[in-house]
Amino acid sequence: MRTATTTFLALASSLFASSAYGCLYFNATLTDTKLSVHSWDDANNNNATNAEDIICKGDDLEQMAPGQWSVPCNRADNAKSDTVFDVFLEPNTKRFMDIIYRYSNPGAEGLQLAAGGENPDEFLFNFRVASVDGSFFKSREFCGQYDILRLIKPEALKNECDSLDTC
Repeated sequence: MRTATTTFLALASSLFASSAYGCLYFNATLTDTKLSVHSWDDANNNNATNAEDIICKGDDLEQMAPGQWSVPCNRADNAKSDTVFDVFLEPNTKRFMDIIYRYSNPGAEGLQLAAGGENPDEFLFNFRVASVDGSFFKSREFCGQYDILRLIKPEALKNECDSLDTC
């Protein structure tokens, strides 16, 4: 029991020390070969979707290759690489999309193992989104830390810098 308590306290302490608790929301609609995507975070934690929360958006996007789209995302002014969703439709059932989020964060490029490479500020995240009907896809990603804090310390979520970027 003591070990479990110690582990919980260590985890909770590390969560409280962090200053960014990002949660990414993803919606996509597929019609034949065209894809519309809207993605946002709740950067100011007001539980509403505001214009400043939009991260990636594309309407009626054409395929780059069969079952593959590229969705433009907001980009930092000093970014060295593009921020984009690469979207891949699972070809057999057409019920899953795999998303590679190529995220440019110039302020964190020194964290890369191969700093100074072709895209030193590019970080890759991936997630899979499911659909019940094969046309509407919805997901909520990278929210684990956010959900834990909402349960055990809701006042920590009032941080103005809460997004995938840091202040």
